[in-house]
Amino acid sequence: MPQDFFFDPFRLDVVNKILWRGEQQMTVSSRAFAVLRYLLEHAGQVVSPREILEAVWPGVRGGMTSLNACIRELQSVLGDETQTLQFIETVQQGYRFTAPVSASSEGSVPARESGPSTPMKKEEEDTSPITRGLGKGLSEPRETAEDGVVSAGFHFDLKGVEPGTVKGNTIQCGALADLIFNYGGLSSETIAKLAAKKLNQLREVNGELGVLVIPRGFTFFDDVWRCTVKFHEGKLEKPAEFHLKATNKPTEDAGVHVLFDTQGCILYEFDIPLRVVESIADMVDSSFAHTPLELDLDEIMDVREQREQAARRRTATLYLWADGSQIHAQFHNHEELDVPSQHTQLSTLDRAKLAAQFERWKDALTPVADHGIWSALANPLTPPSGAKQASAFAECLERVVMAGSSLYYALSQDKDLNPILQAINALKDGSKLSILTDCAFLPWEIFYPLPFNIAWEPEEKVKNFDPQKLWGARFQIECLLMGNGGTWKPPLAAHMHAQPFVSVNLNPTIDDEFRDSAFQPVQSHRNFCESLQGRVAHEIRQAGSDIRKMLRSPDHQATLIYLYCHGQGDQPFFEGRRELLELDQNTQIEPDFLNGSAVFPHGPIVFLNSCSSGALSPLCFSSFLSQFRAKQALGLIATICPIPAVFAAAFGQKLIERYLSGIPLGEALLALRRELLGHGNPLGLFYSLQCHMHVSAPTPPVRRSFRHA
Repeated sequence: MPQDFFFDPFRLDVVNKILWRGEQQMTVSSRAFAVLRYLLEHAGQVVSPREILEAVWPGVRGGMTSLNACIRELQSVLGDETQTLQFIETVQQGYRFTAPVSASSEGSVPARESGPSTPMKKEEEDTSPITRGLGKGLSEPRETAEDGVVSAGFHFDLKGVEPGTVKGNTIQCGALADLIFNYGGLSSETIAKLAAKKLNQLREVNGELGVLVIPRGFTFFDDVWRCTVKFHEGKLEKPAEFHLKATNKPTEDAGVHVLFDTQGCILYEFDIPLRVVESIADMVDSSFAHTPLELDLDEIMDVREQREQAARRRTATLYLWADGSQIHAQFHNHEELDVPSQHTQLSTLDRAKLAAQFERWKDALTPVADHGIWSALANPLTPPSGAKQASAFAECLERVVMAGSSLYYALSQDKDLNPILQAINALKDGSKLSILTDCAFLPWEIFYPLPFNIAWEPEEKVKNFDPQKLWGARFQIECLLMGNGGTWKPPLAAHMHAQPFVSVNLNPTIDDEFRDSAFQPVQSHRNFCESLQGRVAHEIRQAGSDIRKMLRSPDHQATLIYLYCHGQGDQPFFEGRRELLELDQNTQIEPDFLNGSAVFPHGPIVFLNSCSSGALSPLCFSSFLSQFRAKQALGLIATICPIPAVFAAAFGQKLIERYLSGIPLGEALLALRRELLGHGNPLGLFYSLQCHMHVSAPTPPVRRSFRHA
């Protein structure tokens, strides 16, 4: 591979990216240097502007303007007006380098003469480890280290503040270290080398790059977690530096999560693993050698995009919409492409009859929420201890199965809805069911397709008692609100490109009801927030007036808004009925409270976790959901009926942990329901997902630290 090009009286030093005129070093911009190199590689040939642009900085808008500027710069640098034409000739089809060119791989002696008919090989054919995978046509200069090894590019270095505290990607407990992102020569402190087309494109056009670092097993010993770096003449004007302090305990699963962005768009997102050890001296011997991690960022992002696309696929979709009092339904199984969608107007079920069914199953579940067993548990998510608790769990589970069976039977009596219910029930376990509606938010999670009654004799009950057939234990289910004129677009990009921020909002009076209980629900939330320290940005509010202000704030940064409070709803299938949330003893809000308030900038998920003291949570009905969507929230996690306060507290925290660990919400809910049902607890079925099931935490800064939560 040529390292020098000679054309009298000039020499182009490819390795060091310098143009020499005799012994004089000429000043040439990195873009002009790349253009000149391409012309020299194709000396004697006419090359079109498009060829040059695609080879030198592909995909960059406004490239023709930059190319013209580069040609003018080269004509100026290569000589005066009488000399310029002997080098670069402008023709109708493009440009041609006309002077004789020779090339050398030694950097000193010309290896051969290159006339007009002898083009050079393109740099993209280079297969050296440093440039491999950077993409065709990218002019990636290489630099020579002191030991003579060619090594250059984008990279991260890790430098210990005190000698002997950092070795490779390993840092000593409690030590301070500088994590540095740079472009140029690599060193013994380099821990990661990066191949990335878009970074090279930014470098070629003197662009600007945002670098954001989120640590695991470290804290910042200043407040700098994001830097903006600028390229000039192909180099970084100043590296991005982040000052880290390691934890005081050994951490094998430490690291940093890195995001690169430009003009508000995420370019790349990836992890760099690190280790925190007790002592560097005890860990490494004299033969220790660290090999930098090599990351192809384009490949990483391609794999991530494929996974996200797969996560967005739904197995089946059910549409329910109202035409006056009548309800229409359409079902489509996306895995059976040859089977047409089923579309029908329900013959016997209308909104009034659905409301009556709703009240019936709600009354059937009230004894479950009111059962004293939930307040007696030291940990509301653990299996029962002893025969008495096991019997209480079994009684509650049987009541839920009976309510689900009754509801399924009542709805299946509609001859038009029955085939749709059967088609859903035939889906394989783990299927993703999307329900879009403007009129009927039903407790799909408790639907049970077999007949069952708690009053039957034991031998008769056991025949049809199989909690794993409950829809909430079989399927990932999302219930999404249609409407708003079809103009509402879920703010998924705003959510995914934001920084995770959890807003925890509590009604402190709830603990007054549990002074003698083993589990204090509000205090457990305070402890939970303490566990988030150093792992994710968060806040906690415990006054209704403060929560009201937050909900109407014009620039609230939360990506998840959690409300643990009382709730009330009254016959939600009828328009004009009153719904409210009780934020504390003296503060209540209705949906209209949110009217006209500023939108949320980061598309948050709103988790409305109300407890059993409300007559019915309003959380699964359209008024609060509509108002939060109007504020550009992604949607709700909502209760579908009264929830025991102690269980709600523990379940809410566990679901937030799963969400922060990177698990999509649909998967997290299904897994938690199955785990709880495994030891007889049906309460996980009382939560409804009213936003897209594939949504997970915006970025995975805490995914590893929460992985086993």
